[in-house]
Amino acid sequence: MTSDEMAFEPRDVINHWTYTFLGILTSPRATMRQLSRSPDGVPAAVTTLVLVAIVDGLASAGHSWWVPLIVVGDIIGTVAGWLALAGGIALLATVFHVEGQRMRASFVTTAWGFLPWLFIGPVLAYRTAFGPAFAYFGLILGVWVICLEWLAIQESYQLKSWQTLFLLVLVPQLVLFNCIWWSCQIGGNLFSLFFRC
Repeated sequence: MTSDEMAFEPRDVINHWTYTFLGILTSPRATMRQLSRSPDGVPAAVTTLVLVAIVDGLASAGHSWWVPLIVVGDIIGTVAGWLALAGGIALLATVFHVEGQRMRASFVTTAWGFLPWLFIGPVLAYRTAFGPAFAYFGLILGVWVICLEWLAIQESYQLKSWQTLFLLVLVPQLVLFNCIWWSCQIGGNLFSLFFRC
């Protein structure tokens, strides 16, 4: 059995979700590759996102009476962030005529890429015990999520490392620079129109 093959064929939704959960934690590249080959797991991916958002909302809310509002806001924010990430890349992929299956796969894999953030609750429980060193544990989770998102995009679109770097790092910076540039140009023109001497 190669690293790309599944150890068993999941027969139902719970087994598939559990297998994917453990696969993301133990063998992320092979699991992302498997998910990108069968991109019909959007409900399981969205379930994972909502679960991550609920845990994050509960962990950050503490014992406040705002907990329900914080959790709902966290769910909306997490799903919106996921749609912005996967949707933005899928929008860019449509320009280059990438097949729809790869774009659907990117939505599934990027949702599963947020899975390590599920451990923010246990990490936050030790905030006072670790003192200033606590920031490093939060940083580990953040880097883990970024690495999984990197793998998710790379496996979904079957990209090389330099292409993924270009897509995830350089393209957003170029778009940001372009938006700032054109905003300054338009603002300067409007300023000169309104305040002509």
